[in-house]
Parts: sequence; C-alpha cells; structure tokens
Amino acid sequence: MKVELDKFCYNYMEYEKELQKLEIISLIPESYIISESPRKTIIECKFCDIEKLECLTYYKSFSFENGEGKYTRQGLLEAQGAELAARQNTRYSTHGLHEYKGKFNPQIVKAIINIFEVNKNKIVFDPFCGSGTTLLECIHAGIQGYGTDINPLASYITNTKINSLFIDIPEAKYTLEMLVNSIPVDIPSKDKDDERIEYLKKWIPFSTLCILESIKEKLKYADKKNRNL
Repeated sequence: MKVELDKFCYNYMEYEKELQKLEIISLIPESYIISESPRKTIIECKFCDIEKLECLTYYKSFSFENGEGKYTRQGLLEAQGAELAARQNTRYSTHGLHEYKGKFNPQIVKAIINIFEVNKNKIVFDPFCGSGTTLLECIHAGIQGYGTDINPLASYITNTKINSLFIDIPEAKYTLEMLVNSIPVDIPSKDKDDERIEYLKKWIPFSTLCILESIKEKLKYADKKNRNL
C-alpha cells in the first residue's frame, strides 16, 4: 500500500528531517520510503494504521492511492496559525502565551514521544520543565505528565498554560474586555508612597506600571484560572 505524506510549507532543519524518518519507523513498522521531495514523502507499507498516521509530527496530512485523505492532528493544530504558513507554527494551543527564554519547539517533544513509543499507559517526568512545553504536549497526546522547576516564574507559566486549556472561554473574554475598558492613567493614591511601587518604578516605565497595578487590583476577585492567564 502506498501512502503520500504531505509536508508543511516551511523549510525543515536537518534534525527535523531525521526525526521525520525515525517517526515513520516507529509509527509505521515494515514501511520504507519510495520517494522524497521538498513537499511530499511517499511510503510503501504492508499495513497502515490511520490513528498512527494521524500522530505524525512533521506532516500536515496524508492520502492513499484511492484518493482518501486526512489531516494529521499536528496539521490541525498548526492551522491555528495559518497566517504563519511560511514558518513553523510553535505558538499553537497555549504554547504562545509566553516566550520563555531557552524553550524548545513543541514539535520536538511530540516527535520524541512518538519515536520512543510513549503511550497513554506511561508517565512522563520533566525535572526541569521550564515553561511547560513537554507537559503541554503530553496533555495533547493524552499522556500523564509531571514537571518541576526551581524557578517559581517557570512553574507559574507552566501551570497557567495547562489550566488555560480548561478555562471558560466566554468568561475569560468578558474578563479581558473588562480590563481593556478600565485601564487607569495613574496608580491609586494609597499606593503612591508604597516601597514596592517606588522600587518597581526604577525598572518599569510609570505608564506601564500603572497598567500592571490596575490589572493586579481588578483581578483580585476573578476566577483563579482567568486571573493567572
């Protein structure tokens, strides 16, 4: 059986090309590549499990000789950033909430999960989880994941990304609109001489600090998931 695997429009790094091949070996055993082009890979296989094909990371869709085709899960996820079609979309889902320094592309995590055949009966532990890229990909794959990080900001960002997958969208939109429509031009007088404010003014432009303090004040009684987001 021949299967056409359609690549994304962006150019692949050399390590991504290697991960592509390793994924095919792991997910589609007893298969081999017939031809390779910048936009397609054609494979021959004895048996193709559609669910396994849907798990491929570096292909957006696949099709069979009879013309039947389907998007991969990654293809559907990356379609969230269709305007970035010429570039790899690394901001899908809640990955784009924070550009954490040193974080790696979520596609790497997904490919490694596939290559090492980490299934839903296994547990993933990331001892230096940073902003939660690994844990977020585990959730998308239906795998139980745990992470730790010595940086409290990293833990905060990770938990926010994860919890934001389950927020009440209309309520979150309402909270955001409330904030946007009520940004003050100054910090409330009771805080003007506060030692914390004076310290922060050395680091943050005053106009920006006013906005941040307003957000902090107005979110006191908001739902915790929305507040953290």
